[in-house]
Amino acid sequence: MSLHKKNQIYYLNVLRTIGCLSVIMIHSSAPEAIKSVGSSNFWFGIVFDALSKVGVPLFAMISGALMLDNSREMSKKKIIRHIKKMAVFFACWSFVYWLVFDILISLFKNHEKFDFGEKISSLLKGPYHLWFVFLIIGFYLIVPLLRLWVNDRNKKYIVYFLILSFIFSFFLPMLKLIGSAFGSKYEWLYGWEDYWWSSSMMSYVLGYNGYFILGWYLHNYEIRNKRLIYGLGVTGVLISIFGSFLMSKISGKPCLLIDEGTPNIFFQAMALFVFTKSKYSHSHNETSKIAKVVNSVSKYSLNIYGAHVMIITFILRILVRQNCTNPMIIIFLKFSVAFVLSYCISVLIEKVLSLKKYLVGLLCKEKK
Repeated sequence: MSLHKKNQIYYLNVLRTIGCLSVIMIHSSAPEAIKSVGSSNFWFGIVFDALSKVGVPLFAMISGALMLDNSREMSKKKIIRHIKKMAVFFACWSFVYWLVFDILISLFKNHEKFDFGEKISSLLKGPYHLWFVFLIIGFYLIVPLLRLWVNDRNKKYIVYFLILSFIFSFFLPMLKLIGSAFGSKYEWLYGWEDYWWSSSMMSYVLGYNGYFILGWYLHNYEIRNKRLIYGLGVTGVLISIFGSFLMSKISGKPCLLIDEGTPNIFFQAMALFVFTKSKYSHSHNETSKIAKVVNSVSKYSLNIYGAHVMIITFILRILVRQNCTNPMIIIFLKFSVAFVLSYCISVLIEKVLSLKKYLVGLLCKEKK
């Protein structure tokens, strides 16, 4: 099939689906990864958490591949429309979580004092996972500036930017993480942080900007030595799992090397992006069941992201009441139930919105 259907690119849909499932898995497995070091809960948690930590980086890379594509319109009007969409998304889901957890559930807890200011603050902040909304809005705000120089003519400067980003946003923070785990004796490994971060000397290349521009680069250029990239990806997985175990064992407490700002996760995300592009950027049967599922999950991924934490929270409360401690059951139930219910909720939301648009259109025609 043509990979461009209604301005969609199939391999990016595959990555979006992987990213969506990965984020759900992160929130399903991460609490187990901080259990007693070496326990079965720790191992199950660390393996699934390490494998799924590419979720948010993939979303950032997909955003870069699309937003920085000069062949796609990115006018002021379109940017404002997308920002409004994300703002409405945040407001609606923040209200839902606030209503369910801060108002309705608190009504059954008579011993808790109702703090009006605290409730309003909770509504404005939103649930913890919606921080991603501000990341995407930030991308939309800076994309007109990045488009001025992120293009084929400036390829060598983009490579230079990515090198700086890797050094200051991934490699050096990794040293800080390792050094801090061993106490003040290894302060020399992370003492430089005050210079680079506090003074904001290198802030331009920090954070998710590296993933954002890397997504554009990998989308537009073929990597010659794919085996090297895949090797780095596999090495990243091994570091994420066994490096975290080793660090935790030495420090005597959970010390996980699976932050999005570590080189191993960077390599994992890059390898997965390159592999998926290589495998799915050519002809593909759009009528296949797998393709239909991928495109459907990709389509509803935003609201799946919005809903899944609420489902996981309820599943966790049920498991706690049942005194369930089996890590495989805990992770599997949270992940599978959260995905299925979040998908159904997303489809329902889409149907309601479509019905609303139909009724509004019908009323407008009748008035005319």
